[in-house]
Amino acid sequence: MDSSFNIFLLKQAECWISKDFPTLGAMQQETNQPKDANAFCQTPTSPVKIISTICLWPRLARVLTARGDFEEAEPLHRRVLEAYEARNGAEDPETLTAVYNLAFTLGFAGKLAEAEALSRRALRGRERQLGLMHVDTLESVNNLGWVLKAQEKLGEADTLYRRALEGRKMQLGARHPDTLQSLNNLAGLAKNQGKLEEAELLYRRVLEGREVQLGRMHPTTLASVNNLAVLLQDEGELETAELHHRRALEGFELQLGSRHPHTLRSVWNLAKLLEAKGSLAEAEKLYLRELNAMKELRPDHEETEASRQNLQRFQQHLAQLRALGRAPAAHAEKAYGD
Repeated sequence: MDSSFNIFLLKQAECWISKDFPTLGAMQQETNQPKDANAFCQTPTSPVKIISTICLWPRLARVLTARGDFEEAEPLHRRVLEAYEARNGAEDPETLTAVYNLAFTLGFAGKLAEAEALSRRALRGRERQLGLMHVDTLESVNNLGWVLKAQEKLGEADTLYRRALEGRKMQLGARHPDTLQSLNNLAGLAKNQGKLEEAELLYRRVLEGREVQLGRMHPTTLASVNNLAVLLQDEGELETAELHHRRALEGFELQLGSRHPHTLRSVWNLAKLLEAKGSLAEAEKLYLRELNAMKELRPDHEETEASRQNLQRFQQHLAQLRALGRAPAAHAEKAYGD
């Protein structure tokens, strides 16, 4: 099925969602669909053929989320949820998956309050419809824990992460990627609680497992490399941390591209480490690279403003060091877009 036909199907589905049945009937007639198409589109009940095309929406929405295009993905996820609620009802497993996907995207976009509410809705629904130990239920347990951790609600997050881990061990096995994800989440929680030795042990277990299960260059494996690098940096092991940061950045650039959010976060992390090591010229270039990309991709986002403030702090500190003769002179390059 070519892209133009996909777009045509999406337009038909959009007509159904907006209840624009005359336009929908006309579209069907123009493409030699049944002559009575207009007639059977004059009710609020969707034709089976049109409903089936809505499956294209969640696929596109998931692709956008995976690419890091959260602002583009969010409205599409909302339309998917609206469609499934209208077709299947609020408690149908497909609807609950749509709820979960929207919550997941909102979490990454930083809209944590709504992400939490939707995550709780998805979890309650899946517990009722699928049972406490179903893999989709455990997925919702894990995701709610992640959203709560992002809001510093660490006690409930810990309980949920451990529930997801034990359930996934039983249902999927200790080396399954989903089980490793739960282990990774517990490592991050331990880090937030200042339990650095425990966190390092867990992060290393996750990285080893992901390298075996997914390969060294899989984006999820590279995320583990990044997590371990950040932890080693916190522990003061800067040389080893730098090796891991560079591996993560090179891998993300190759696998996801230079402007993906994971890549840009890796750029910022390496810059932070180089600043700590005193490699200020390279650190400045990386901070500028990350900020310029963020200004293009998400000009009004709070993370972009945070990057701008961080660069201002760094450059003020650098100017003070240069005035004292303790840092190299400013280089001639200008930031892209300045």
